[in-house]
Amino acid sequence: MSDRQTAVSKTESSGGTELSVKDKKMNQFKNLLGQNMTAIKAAMPSKMDEVRLCRMAMNCLIRNPKLLDCNPASFFLAVLNSAETGLDIGIIGEAALVPYKGMISFQPMFQGLCKLARNSGQISTIYAEVVRDGDHFVREMGLTPKLEHVPKDDNEGAPLTHVYAVAKFKDGGTQYVVLTRKEVEALKNRSPAVRAKASTPWDTDEAEMWKAKAVKRLTKMLPKSAELAKAIAFDDRAEAGLPQTTDMLSLGEAAGVHVAADEEHQINGPKKPVTRAPATHEQPPATKGEAEAMPPQQELYVRFVEDFGGTEGQLLSVLRADGIIKTHEDLSSLTKVEALALLKNVEALAGRSKK
Repeated sequence: MSDRQTAVSKTESSGGTELSVKDKKMNQFKNLLGQNMTAIKAAMPSKMDEVRLCRMAMNCLIRNPKLLDCNPASFFLAVLNSAETGLDIGIIGEAALVPYKGMISFQPMFQGLCKLARNSGQISTIYAEVVRDGDHFVREMGLTPKLEHVPKDDNEGAPLTHVYAVAKFKDGGTQYVVLTRKEVEALKNRSPAVRAKASTPWDTDEAEMWKAKAVKRLTKMLPKSAELAKAIAFDDRAEAGLPQTTDMLSLGEAAGVHVAADEEHQINGPKKPVTRAPATHEQPPATKGEAEAMPPQQELYVRFVEDFGGTEGQLLSVLRADGIIKTHEDLSSLTKVEALALLKNVEALAGRSKK
């Protein structure tokens, strides 16, 4: 069967007036935003327009239909993350929506991080550039650091070798960082989506992602606005394969923002009723479907934070103190077996973190 025939077969054609599955999902996501416009508006800076943000979010769905196959709650959270940071999502390049294993992550991009860094009020200029094989590039450290880059003419397609980011302060000072290809590749491979060879901005905007990593490294040395700190935290969690949250909602709370059951029925057909036990400290084991949707590393984080009121930092501190992970590692470093074992003792971990 051809692609066209497949698409036609998925359309309930009674006189050609019924919507396709894709169109129904588009309406589902559109209604989700419309029904929660107040929450979106409350999260964003006063100068940002909630209608424009929602329009950009819908355009992301059009340009990348894979987003439609993801959890609607994660889509809503990603839009809220965009609202909280004040970054535009989509073609403008400040941030992107990235699908992976049925979830959507909010990912700040190079232009967005530069914008938020300037918002601190202490930086006059911030920028990043990639260095390609054949360019003249000199970096000298010591008491009189030197950074010199002269791009070679007609060198656009040459392999990337370095990336640097520079910030100039209003008082005349400067700060910069340089990353090598090896360092960028190491940062890139932290992403579970990249390791799984899923579609990511690394495939379509490689140079911009190199710049984003350099700017992110640079921001650790700069004064931060609240929005920049949030954007970096969101990106850190996305890199670790952890659920993103906002000041307003966790992923679990956002799950209650789904559209009406009759719309879900129209899109995916009838479902068997599911009885869920209330959340307790002795959480019942996840069903097969839930286990597939949430890796044990992610479930460990969710249980620790949502059931016991801990923080990601507290969990990492306990695991590092026990020698389970190294100082530079995070939850993504845990094997599945290790994470499952820790889940059985998550209450004890939470208790120890507060001593």
